[in-house]
Amino acid sequence: MMESCPYCGGELSEDESGILACKACGKRLYSDRADMSSFLELRPAPAPVEEPEAATSEDEVLVVESPDAGPEVYGKIMGLVSSNNIALATEEVVKRVDEGDDGFMLYLIRAAMHTRMGEDGKALADWKAALSRMDDVTGIDACVCLMAKTTSDMIIANELEFKKFDFIAHIDRMADMLDEKLGCSCKGHLYASVLVDFLDSYGALSEGEKENCEEVFIPMLKRLAAYGRDLGLVRTLSKEVLETMEYEDSSYESDDNFSLRVFYVICGRIVAYLPELGRCDFPSGWTDADMKAKLEPYLDAILACEEGVAPLDKYLKRTGIEGTMTVDEAVDDYVQRYLRIII
Repeated sequence: MMESCPYCGGELSEDESGILACKACGKRLYSDRADMSSFLELRPAPAPVEEPEAATSEDEVLVVESPDAGPEVYGKIMGLVSSNNIALATEEVVKRVDEGDDGFMLYLIRAAMHTRMGEDGKALADWKAALSRMDDVTGIDACVCLMAKTTSDMIIANELEFKKFDFIAHIDRMADMLDEKLGCSCKGHLYASVLVDFLDSYGALSEGEKENCEEVFIPMLKRLAAYGRDLGLVRTLSKEVLETMEYEDSSYESDDNFSLRVFYVICGRIVAYLPELGRCDFPSGWTDADMKAKLEPYLDAILACEEGVAPLDKYLKRTGIEGTMTVDEAVDDYVQRYLRIII
């Protein structure tokens, strides 16, 4: 459950249809992050009506029809994509292109189709094309749901087939597109959305398949702990991952769970410092760019200390932070900087 708007930090309320909406920016938020059909309710801007150069009467006008096909047609194509009937989906997309459809809806569907096919480069190009064609962004969260679910599915497919895929770079690229389109920082929201979908799908895998996919969790938690803006969601998702991985703090050393323990301690320190937030400018004081420069490398240094604190010492010296720290001390310092108790 989101505690605030992931796009502007505004207060949330339910609209007449029961959908959460931000009181400040008006964006609608969707609780079912795995729903790949939410975007079908989005509509393009009305088609223009133009007067011809030489009208024969005052009533003679030229109506330029929108190439938008409507939710029924797009829903049919998306149904084919969802059921992995990619060949028929491709035929329908080509048909729409031939008929002059250049709207954002078709690009969203084609991006989802390319993602399902594992063509991540083509998918990124179409996500970007779709976002550039959107005039009304109040429904952008429906697009984020589609991006997240299809990306989660692609991650699992590649892991099960032992294909190399830099999913972190892929998600980062999508987040950059969203930041550029919206003029805000929502990388943490995108990562949280992907992680929600991944956890849901992971639970349905066989034990062998889970073993193949479990290495995805640490990189995802790293991004969540560096870019997350909803502390309730950060804690909830981190706890769910820890439970899924059957983490036990009393035996983390013998279980070889150093990285998971770092996230366990981060969650505990966040809870401890919650009373301090009233005097801090978290999360408004952060941009994704600042988090990338100041938080991500600090967390990387902490997580590199399984064999000793040399990586941490090197980071502290390079960044001008005085003294030396144990890993637990560094985690505490990291959380204070993340929450902007220390600036």
